[in-house]
Amino acid sequence: MKGLKYFKRWIGIIVIMSFIILITWNQPIYRYYKIDGKQEIFDLKVIQISDLHSSNYGDKQSKLISMIVEESPDMIWITGDLMDENRSIQGAVDFLEGIQNECPIYYVSGNHEYWHDDPDLVFDTIRSYGVTILENESVTLNIRDNKITITGVIDPDATLAYMGKEALKRSLSRVKDIDRQEGYRILLSHRPEHIELYESHGFDLVVSGHSHGGQVRIPFLINGLYAPNQGWFPKYAGGYYAYTDDTELIVSRGLSYNPRLPRVFNPPEVVVIEWY
Repeated sequence: MKGLKYFKRWIGIIVIMSFIILITWNQPIYRYYKIDGKQEIFDLKVIQISDLHSSNYGDKQSKLISMIVEESPDMIWITGDLMDENRSIQGAVDFLEGIQNECPIYYVSGNHEYWHDDPDLVFDTIRSYGVTILENESVTLNIRDNKITITGVIDPDATLAYMGKEALKRSLSRVKDIDRQEGYRILLSHRPEHIELYESHGFDLVVSGHSHGGQVRIPFLINGLYAPNQGWFPKYAGGYYAYTDDTELIVSRGLSYNPRLPRVFNPPEVVVIEWY
């Protein structure tokens, strides 16, 4: 009987430990979204990377890089906070070095780039790997007869005094011909909480990050507990949102991992977007 008692105790410990590992799993997963191209774009695949915060996944980011290579995307979109001012920039450098020859890469800033001691150094480093940083500007592309216009705006923290929505309004107003763009229209912006502003400019798809998935999730009950600039129980913690019939929003839950602030039921993710 004593042996059975110890056996049950160890089984209980194993079950509890397995549950803890499951809910705080910190290895990246794929998150797939299939989007209706509105008869404008078809057969296009993009990978979104967001909020890496210099976190490391394997030697020289080998895990993360292999996940991207395996998907063979047409483009990579990085929606800010690739690095963190409190960590070495090396994690971001290793990542860019590993993906620089895979496909075109487009980048918009997050808030943490501007919190770094030398933001210019950060952006110069990013550009040195052939990355196109969109700073209140657009680029129109034609990929296999898919005509798309990608617009990117700088993060509000680029200003000395944080102005939030007003700063983004100003950024969007500086984009040339923003309301006369052609083809399927995409906006890359780090912050999802201003979707109402983005929708007013008629974008078909908005792609964001910043929310970290709300850090803690309870499947089927709570999509996120807390997100920066949204507070408790954020509306746009992570996932796909049909904001209107014409404008869709994808919010990456990001790739940041900090053992002191575990992600619960919220694994880091590589977002794969495909159009049909």
